[in-house]
Amino acid sequence: GALATDLVLAVTGIAGPDADGTDKLVALTFSGLAGPDLVLVKQFNWKGDRWENRRLSVEAALKLALESLTEVKT
Repeated sequence: GALATDLVLAVTGIAGPDADGTDKLVALTFSGLAGPDLVLVKQFNWKGDRWENRRLSVEAALKLALESLTEVKT
């Protein structure tokens, strides 16, 4: 590919309401991982505040990557 990568990890969603508020589903996030023979997406609905939801989203994405790399090697 253009970036010469083997895996791509992504996180998207809404961690929590900002100062302006939002009418979208708060705390709904998705983690995705893609590789040559693999595409995984997981959905999460957190219950914490904005900062807790962000932390949980990052941890979930890193766990997804670690689990995927572990499975590929075994």
